[in-house]
Amino acid sequence: MKITKKVIQFPVGGHKAAAILNVPEQAEGKKNPAIVCVHPGSSCKEQTAGIYAEKMAENGYVTIVFDASCQGESGGEPRFAEFPAQRVADIHCAVDYLTTLDFVDENRIGVLGVCAGGGYAVNAAMSDHRIKAVSTVVGANIGRVQRESCGDIIQMMEAAGKQRTAYPAASDHCG
Repeated sequence: MKITKKVIQFPVGGHKAAAILNVPEQAEGKKNPAIVCVHPGSSCKEQTAGIYAEKMAENGYVTIVFDASCQGESGGEPRFAEFPAQRVADIHCAVDYLTTLDFVDENRIGVLGVCAGGGYAVNAAMSDHRIKAVSTVVGANIGRVQRESCGDIIQMMEAAGKQRTAYPAASDHCG
């Protein structure tokens, strides 16, 4: 299916987010499902999430993909910063924008996030019930990663494995 790509901006607090709106052919004049596509940390709208947005639009979904606040072509300071709460707010603002479009069904809005964007997508859906579906591609909870180093998580997993190996008969779920 052919799509039309529109370079747009939508408001996020005191600045604008730079975005690409992908509109499938024949979307005008009817209500269509829409997907907010969220890029990984230190990425941009033209990379991974942009590819997913384009493919989803080719399959009939209106999609929006944007540069996170403080990144890419979007406004916000300091530049190149990764603020989890702001990334979630960015998603809410993208949903706000989608609800203003005559050809978007506000009851069929989903979010797809890649890596860190997946973690933000889940958090956005938890706090915004306009989001009816969530999908992640290698979703990561970056807030947790920022609070706990990866080494701590790996050490906890290794300790749990050693304990299970030391006491296999004590595990009821293995027979």
